[in-house]
Amino acid sequence: MTADDADSRGVNRHVLRAARTVVGWTLLSRILGLVRDVLSAARFGAGAVWDAFTFAWTFPNTFRRLFGEGALASAFIPTLTEVRENEGAEGAERLVNAVFTVLLIGLSAITVLSLLPLFVVSPESLEGMVNVDKLDLIVRLLQVMVPYLILICITAFLGAVLQTLGHFAAPAAAPVLLNLCWIAALFGICPAFGPEPSRQIFGIAIAVLVGGLLQIAVCLPPLWRQGVRVRPTLDFRHPAIRRMFRIMLPIVLGMAPTQLNILFDRLIAEALVPGDGANSALYYGTRMMQFPLALVGITMATAVLPTLSKLAARADSVAMRRTLGAAVGMTGFVAIPAAVGLIVLAEPIVRFLFERGHFDATATTATRSVIWGYTLGIPVICAQQVVTRAFYARGDSRTPVRAAVIAMLCNLAFNLALVGPLQETGLALATSLAAVVNLAILATALRAKIGPFVDPGFAARILRTIFNAAVMGGLCVGMYVWVSGLALGSEGFVRNGIEALVPVVGGVLAYWIGASVLRIPEYRELRRVFRERR
Repeated sequence: MTADDADSRGVNRHVLRAARTVVGWTLLSRILGLVRDVLSAARFGAGAVWDAFTFAWTFPNTFRRLFGEGALASAFIPTLTEVRENEGAEGAERLVNAVFTVLLIGLSAITVLSLLPLFVVSPESLEGMVNVDKLDLIVRLLQVMVPYLILICITAFLGAVLQTLGHFAAPAAAPVLLNLCWIAALFGICPAFGPEPSRQIFGIAIAVLVGGLLQIAVCLPPLWRQGVRVRPTLDFRHPAIRRMFRIMLPIVLGMAPTQLNILFDRLIAEALVPGDGANSALYYGTRMMQFPLALVGITMATAVLPTLSKLAARADSVAMRRTLGAAVGMTGFVAIPAAVGLIVLAEPIVRFLFERGHFDATATTATRSVIWGYTLGIPVICAQQVVTRAFYARGDSRTPVRAAVIAMLCNLAFNLALVGPLQETGLALATSLAAVVNLAILATALRAKIGPFVDPGFAARILRTIFNAAVMGGLCVGMYVWVSGLALGSEGFVRNGIEALVPVVGGVLAYWIGASVLRIPEYRELRRVFRERR
């Protein structure tokens, strides 16, 4: 083994150790998020009230995706890393405080401008054009939840500072607090609003704000232990701040099309899909898709960005290609079987998790179909998250912008073409197809800039992974058919749980054993990393 290979393996191990920390907290967050969705489905079902909430939740959540998982971290982490290396802790502190102040002022302005029309426009003025009752509920929910965008973006900023310092636990743990507040509200605050679901839903809106405050609070102690005191300042003269925002603006523009796609989905679902429940099915289907997406794609992208930024600052393209290739390979190793598992077991999983209370069999069927549309894109979207970070680490935000705009236009076209025959399932499938377009453009452009970032054996490893996942999928179907044929008593929670969990557990074991038999390198590396002590 050469010295370069040893250094590259050391860098990759560092990335995977960081990813392990993020994965642990992200897994807990996703489990609690699943619990909150199960409880929410039982209380509110998949009708007009939940349609209204998911529509209103889209607005502040858009800023979370843009800043919490995108532009802020991607622009700020490389800039702060460079400043710390060149100017030391004092220069870094000046930059942190300047960015914090600008961010606070900008977010406050966006919040005020967003709230003004919500108190001026009357839904009754649109009677005859829209469902006035649902629109009125959407507006009132927005009035409560819009300020959350300030809280979640400040949390993202604090998390980016911590990640630059090598601390990944607190930012990854922050979403856990939001989920805990949400769950507590379902039992405590919601019933206090009365028996009507259209009133109880405001308990969730209030919990969102409380959760936002707690997410900020959990990031402060580790910052203080590092000697960082984030505070407003009137000093905006740090030379790096303009450079950072010049990087950040194109990233926002690049990610904006993705968020516009979500908004288009919501609007088209309300306008072109008959009846209530389309947005609810899209919400629950998206939540099921986001479990592997957050656990794999966003986690790996978060963990690899600081390393890619350092390698880009050193102009070490060889190590950068190796690191990126390792991250993409690991992403595929986990994302592909997750997608296959969701495709073959979507219905029993949805039935077990959600079908109770106000969530009926019709909602299960609609959600299952939406999951089918989304899961086709899970490996693609996960890889896209990682590849995009390579552009940001190199200071190239224009290429992702171009790719995202093209993908947005394709998504809109796919939406309009598929919503008629497939309804909300067509909207989910359009998202997957647009992601394929986006990744193809990014991968082609990145290869032209830094050369091939996957080694010659990458294709063979991916084919082995696909084969292993396909075998796993077949075994999952067989186990589901076998379990369904057993005399397990009448329909209910226990039977649904056995029908869903037995194939899931069996599939995971089968895939893990298959990866060992096929000697897939990502399996060996992942096992080695998780066996290491911290």
